[in-house]
Amino acid sequence: MKARHHRGSSANRRFWKGCQRVTSLAACTVAILALLGVSREAHAAVTRPNFVFILADDLGWRDLSIEGSTFYESP
Repeated sequence: MKARHHRGSSANRRFWKGCQRVTSLAACTVAILALLGVSREAHAAVTRPNFVFILADDLGWRDLSIEGSTFYESP
């Protein structure tokens, strides 16, 4: 009769091997994401954003010159 711990040892080894794979995969993922973040920061420091954000309050469609408005008044 085999000892009980021998019967589960194969399953135990598979479990720990699976844990090792998951841990390795997680470590590789974190390392890749960290490297991508560093390269993006270096690239972002060199280039400027290529968009303009305009915030207009109380702007209607008839307030634009493209819609035919000729009234322009500054405060």
